[in-house]
Amino acid sequence: MELLISSLEKILDIWQQDREDFIELLQPGLNVQDIQQYVSNLPFQLPQEVYQLYQWQNGIRVPEFHDIALDFIPGFWFLPLAETLKESERLKESKDYFTFLQEEAYHKPWFPILSSDLGYFLVLGDKNTCISSPVFFLSWNSGDLIFEARYPSLTSMMAVIAECYESGAYYYETKVMDQFGTIVEFLEEDPQEVSRIRLKYL
Repeated sequence: MELLISSLEKILDIWQQDREDFIELLQPGLNVQDIQQYVSNLPFQLPQEVYQLYQWQNGIRVPEFHDIALDFIPGFWFLPLAETLKESERLKESKDYFTFLQEEAYHKPWFPILSSDLGYFLVLGDKNTCISSPVFFLSWNSGDLIFEARYPSLTSMMAVIAECYESGAYYYETKVMDQFGTIVEFLEEDPQEVSRIRLKYL
């Protein structure tokens, strides 16, 4: 758990250096009792790492209109726990479409940590309380279903993310979006550098 906490704090420190607009949209972390109240109706237990994540910050409040990068990692948002529970329910309802998956992970409950129109990064629930879960990537946006383990735990995922921010593998870029000169900020990545960092934590 110490590596998870230190990685999350590194990420926050980097945001605080030059991301005041983003920091203002972060929601304060929840205490354990609040998290338990939110998840009390789930028919499974969440890994302890998830509790630690939401004690750190309770996601980001996404305004209706914004011109800054709100991504936790490129293309994916860290939603407040209440919103994540809604996404979890949507995943449960759509799971019938994935019955052909042979992975053992298909038969366990899915709980999204990061989400977007591209898909989800999710952990697995269990009938018993556990410390961690592998992190899976789920996407069907391209027409082809992708469901694969990406990280051995949420701890390793956050360690990768922290190093990607520190090394510049994640970086911000502004783009002109229309003929009116509207400038929008995006979080981008250097794929080769991200892959190199990720391999260190597998």
